[in-house]
Amino acid sequence: EYKMRKEFKKGLTLLEVMVVIGIIGIITTASFITLSKTGHKYKLRSSTIDLGQTINYVRQYSLEKNRNYGIRFYSDSMTVFYTSGTDTILDSGIKLPAHIKIGVNSEITQGIGGTSIPTTGTTFANNTFLSHPHSGVTPGIVYFSSPVESRAYKINKLGYANLYQWGGGTWNEQ
Repeated sequence: EYKMRKEFKKGLTLLEVMVVIGIIGIITTASFITLSKTGHKYKLRSSTIDLGQTINYVRQYSLEKNRNYGIRFYSDSMTVFYTSGTDTILDSGIKLPAHIKIGVNSEITQGIGGTSIPTTGTTFANNTFLSHPHSGVTPGIVYFSSPVESRAYKINKLGYANLYQWGGGTWNEQ
């Protein structure tokens, strides 16, 4: 009598393990690339939302405290301050997230309404937005950018802001 025996080996071969590791590596790389681009967009969106909230804070405190409040813009941060007599007093500083800057990406050649874009990234005198208790605010535009997109806040003399996004040839209001 002849009996057939089937033998099954338990475990994985080296080739099978290498294929699984390769697939995991490809998925990880694709996810990292996608998330890094998405991360820049969310950081930029968050920065523009923070600016809108800061503008509201400055306008409110200016009226409430009956003194001039302002925001000074730097390439990687913003500083909120107020004036008391002839003194300027720092209220708070806001550091922008990594890879977010005040200004636009190099391929953007025109500002909102076809105007030129200042190298500083803002149209405010001395890069400073000011809120006066009884006479409104200084109008202007501040531009933000990340490696993947650019946005702008246009602030009118009442302190209300319109958000714009660069759409590959024009600024589109959001």
